[in-house]
Amino acid sequence: MEAKHTPGPWTYEYGAVYHAEKGRLILADRDNPNTSPTERDANMRFCAVGPDLLEALEEIKRNCEPWNEADKMAGRLFRIADFAIRKARGEA
Repeated sequence: MEAKHTPGPWTYEYGAVYHAEKGRLILADRDNPNTSPTERDANMRFCAVGPDLLEALEEIKRNCEPWNEADKMAGRLFRIADFAIRKARGEA
């Protein structure tokens, strides 16, 4: 299934969500004339699901942590989840 939202990378600055490589293209603004209505709706849905995605990543990290050093795949998932969680919290 092809994503309908604007591909990343996204960044949060000045109280809005922007495309990190396209300058000031605001992604999470219902009235943004730079994106189609379909793309804006998909972007807003994607932003709205953020808390659920963060919770899922925290669960993945929690479950992979015991095997972080012993299992290569668990360690990779642990590091990916950890980075995304830190990024979501503004720590990365």
